[in-house]
Amino acid sequence: MADGQVIGKGPPLRSAAILIGVVVVVAGATWLIWVAGNGSFRESYLANLFATLIGIAVAVPIGLGIDRAAQAREANIRRMHLLRAIRNDLVSTGEDLASRTDRSAAVVPFLGTGLWEAVSTSGQIKDLQPEQIRVVGRAYDRIAVTASLERQLWDLTHDTLHGRTAITPDGVDRDVLIALSDQDRHTTAAIEYAIEQIAMGGS
Repeated sequence: MADGQVIGKGPPLRSAAILIGVVVVVAGATWLIWVAGNGSFRESYLANLFATLIGIAVAVPIGLGIDRAAQAREANIRRMHLLRAIRNDLVSTGEDLASRTDRSAAVVPFLGTGLWEAVSTSGQIKDLQPEQIRVVGRAYDRIAVTASLERQLWDLTHDTLHGRTAITPDGVDRDVLIALSDQDRHTTAAIEYAIEQIAMGGS
C-alpha cells in the first residue's frame, strides 16, 4: 500500500465531510452579512438560511439512507448469486462422492475445493454471512480431507517403482482406505447440511 493511502473512506464519510464544509461556509457567510448588512437584509438572509439548513438537515439523512439501502440491495444480490454457485458446486460434489461407493480401489479425479478457494482468495467471502461461512467452510474442509485421503490412496496403490498396483490386505493403504470410507460419511453429511442451510438462507 502506498504511503498516505487511506482505506475505508466510504460515501457516508465523504457526505459528512461535505455537510461540515457547507456548514462552515454558511456560518462564515452569515457572520460577514451580520457584521456588514442592514437589518432588513439580515432578516431576509436569515430566513433563507434557516430554510436552507432545514432542507439540508432533512435531505442529507434521506440521501444517506437511500445510499445505504441501495448498497444493501446490491450486497444481497451478490450474496444470492454466490450462494447459488456454491450450492451447485456442493450438489455436484455430493453426487460425485455418492458415485464412489466402491472404495476398493483408488479413484480419480480427486474431489476438489477450487470454488471455495477462489471465493476466499478473491474477497467474495465478505458477501456471505458469518453462519454461511461457518457451514459452507466446514463442508469444504471435509471435502478437502476426503480429497487428501484419495490422493494418499492413489499414491500408495500406484507405486510403480515397487510394482504395487492394488490395495494390500494389511498394508498402510488398507488403513487409508478404512479412514476414507469413514470420512465419506462425514463429508456427505457436511455437504447435505450446507445445502440445506443455503436453501434456508443460512443466517
